[in-house]
Amino acid sequence: MKKNLYIYCSGGLGQEIAEYCKRIQEKYNRWNKIYYIDDVRQEKVFDGFEVFTYEEFKKIADKENSEVVIATGEPDARRLLFDKVDSDGYNFATIVAVTSIVEPSAKLGKGVVVAEFCHISTNAVLNENVFVNLHACVGHNCIIKKNVVVGPGVIIGGETTIGENTYLAIGTSVKN
Repeated sequence: MKKNLYIYCSGGLGQEIAEYCKRIQEKYNRWNKIYYIDDVRQEKVFDGFEVFTYEEFKKIADKENSEVVIATGEPDARRLLFDKVDSDGYNFATIVAVTSIVEPSAKLGKGVVVAEFCHISTNAVLNENVFVNLHACVGHNCIIKKNVVVGPGVIIGGETTIGENTYLAIGTSVKN
């Protein structure tokens, strides 16, 4: 049975992730339905998707048939939302945009999002709740720890480790 996808936050990044998910859905028909979770937005429908607060989500979402993806670009906010959803026992979706390449030997943790036109190289490890933004490259044998946000156009050279809750700004190049 296909699961429902809940995108947690409907701001700019949430809207971008929704677009990646629409393309994934068109190509693979992966989910039953896509929704937003947002504790601030007042609209009940936004960007073509129903919107629930987290408390509403907990009342309607079947844990076995639901996946959540965190859609905020700030590492501390990602950590807080991820920990809340995780402690409540929900599953996380791992999202890889259809235009990105993840090598077969790479490992992606739960809740990872890889945006459009990225490359995740051989033996790279992206731990839980990592977000890799547009046109970024994660080199071979890299370790990207929990809750990291890799900005657009970032290049991480091979065998580099990025610590938890790190934000790599647009166009940054990093090598150990």
